[in-house]
Amino acid sequence: MAKWLLLFGTLITSHLLGAVEVTPMVQHISHKPGSRGYFVIHNPSNREFAFELGVERIHFQDQGYSSSESDDLMVFPPAMILKPGQSQRVQIVVDNMQANGVEASYFVRLLQQPLILSQPQLQMLLDINVVVHLDVAGAGSDVRIVDSNITAHKASLTLHNQGNARAYLSSLPLVLISADGEKVLLRDSDIARLSDDSLLPAKSSRNISLSSQWHQYLLSKAVGKAPWRLALRQ
Repeated sequence: MAKWLLLFGTLITSHLLGAVEVTPMVQHISHKPGSRGYFVIHNPSNREFAFELGVERIHFQDQGYSSSESDDLMVFPPAMILKPGQSQRVQIVVDNMQANGVEASYFVRLLQQPLILSQPQLQMLLDINVVVHLDVAGAGSDVRIVDSNITAHKASLTLHNQGNARAYLSSLPLVLISADGEKVLLRDSDIARLSDDSLLPAKSSRNISLSSQWHQYLLSKAVGKAPWRLALRQ
């Protein structure tokens, strides 16, 4: 769960990565060719950094993700040297449209290059991922709860998004149902407050173990007999 939060949390605007700062870490751009976005990398340290940049498309699986090189996006500049106190604006340009109309996500990777040293020594190099979501106008999500299990000890969900657009756990209208059919409508404001904003990518399934805070909230609302399950409000 932690890696999904780090990579896709929509509230992240700046992240300290070793000795450099990148803002924003997550952004949305239209999928149409020529659409643009940007981020800024700043070096507040007294060291010099060299980076090469590349683009990888993210492939989502039930429990995580993988990535592969992609030419759907272009980044400028493709390489940089950041001197102490210097900032550099990096531009992102969409090169290839998503022909199937399904929203996609990418890493813009900043790979720190090793310094040339007079004597060999171990160097810890930064590998920074900026997440870019391409949004398709008119695309919609279609989320189904495939399985749900809430007991006194845990709360888990299996979700499938059949739509062409990504969705987030915080946007789902949920109802808690007991084993004997009693229902409790969960308030949207509570869901938004408790949600970790887990990403539900288009055309994908996800298994989610809900946080202890979520679990305690569900138990406080539960009526009827255990186990309980979550369903979407109709």
